[in-house]
Amino acid sequence: MHIIVILGAILGAVGLILFRMQQAAHAARDIADAADEARGLFRRWGWRRKHLRHPLDAVEDAREAAAAMMVAAAQSDGSITERERAAITAEMRNRFGATERQAEELFARARWLAQDRTDAGEVFRRLTPLILRNCGPTERSDVIEMLVAVAGADGRADEVLMQDITRLTHNLKSQ
Repeated sequence: MHIIVILGAILGAVGLILFRMQQAAHAARDIADAADEARGLFRRWGWRRKHLRHPLDAVEDAREAAAAMMVAAAQSDGSITERERAAITAEMRNRFGATERQAEELFARARWLAQDRTDAGEVFRRLTPLILRNCGPTERSDVIEMLVAVAGADGRADEVLMQDITRLTHNLKSQ
C-alpha cells in the first residue's frame, strides 16, 4: 500500500511540475507578445511621424532639392511649359552630370515634391537648410544660376519669383 501512495505522490509531483512548466511557458509567451506589441507600437509611431512630415522636409539629397526648387520656379506662373521642362532637364544634365533618364526621373520626383505649390518662396524656404548643409559656395551659386535660367526659360521672368530668388541668394550667401 505504501508503494501506491509513493507512486501517487510521484505522479502528483510530476503533474504539478508539468502544470507549472505549462504556466511558465504561457507567461513567457505573454511577455514575448507584449514585447512584440511594444516594438510594433514604436515602429508605427515612427512611421506615422515620418508619414506626417511635409514631403519637402523629407528630402535629403541636394540634387533633389535643387530640382524641386527649379520645378517650383517653373510652375510659379502657372503650369510648366515644354521650354521650362527642357531647361530643367538640361540644367540637371549639365550641372549634375545626370543622364537623360536620370534627369527625367529627378524631374518627375521634383514635380511630385512641388505639386500644388504655387509659392516658390515656401519651397525655397523649406529646402534652404538642406542646401546650406550639403553644398559649398560654388554649388550654392550653381543653384541660383539654375533657378535664374529656369525662371527666364519661357521668355518672361515673374517679378515675385525674381524677388524670391533674390531672397534665396541673400540667404545662401550670408551663411
